[in-house]
Amino acid sequence: DDSVSFMLDNLVQTSCNFRGFSLSIDTLRCSEIGANNVSMYLINSIGQKDSCISIVTLVDSTEPISICKDTSLYLNSQGVLQIDSSFVDGGSYDNCEIATISVIPSSFNCSDIGNNIVVMTVTDIYGNKSTCSSVVKVFDTIAPQVICMDTIIYLTSTGTVNIDSSFIN
Repeated sequence: DDSVSFMLDNLVQTSCNFRGFSLSIDTLRCSEIGANNVSMYLINSIGQKDSCISIVTLVDSTEPISICKDTSLYLNSQGVLQIDSSFVDGGSYDNCEIATISVIPSSFNCSDIGNNIVVMTVTDIYGNKSTCSSVVKVFDTIAPQVICMDTIIYLTSTGTVNIDSSFIN
């Protein structure tokens, strides 16, 4: 739009009795990113006409809007948790189209119990990026499970024996 307005201002200043103009395209959308031929038609008060074609290049340089939300999650029975963006995305959007949403870190284990900062990156189809942070609170609510085995041990000549967990686990 800025290029078209600039051309119109220059033409209007040099044209006598300017009556009107029209454009072949007056709205460009995401589907038209890149070079577009736009024709401009001018007419003066006595019916004289002229036209020209300009190449209007549409560029998407607008970053997506990343919206994060905090969440609380639980380790599984193996003591691990994997997440993707669906766990922390609070409705991110883009003026054209989102290509990817990623989170770092995306895996947690027993050493991550408590609050963890996760960075979510939203990238649109033209490479524009934005990030936000959320808190992932990790819980371990699964009780440990011990599996014991029976064993036979023999006393030493002093009448004692020392054992550790490897004797029964």
